[in-house]
Amino acid sequence: MGVKMQILPRKGQRYVLAVCPREWYAGKVGVAAVVDDVSDSAVYVLFEGGLRESYPPARFAEYFRPKDDPAVPVPHNNGAAGARTASGNVLQP
Repeated sequence: MGVKMQILPRKGQRYVLAVCPREWYAGKVGVAAVVDDVSDSAVYVLFEGGLRESYPPARFAEYFRPKDDPAVPVPHNNGAAGARTASGNVLQP
């Protein structure tokens, strides 16, 4: 049995929602968000449209990718993989 260490994001870091979240979470793939607050039980993000949502740290790590990482593939709602440009825009297939 191993111990898995998870590093929490810091307030002010920018991320992009890279995986379609479960239906009860806000956000769409490709939408940018800023970490608004962090606790041991939740990561609060503020989406670019002004909506605020919280995710458990494990879900946050599953759903979000750093905004400044242009090489991270971003899945679209249809399941096809895409890529982001250096400015963070999603390239459509």
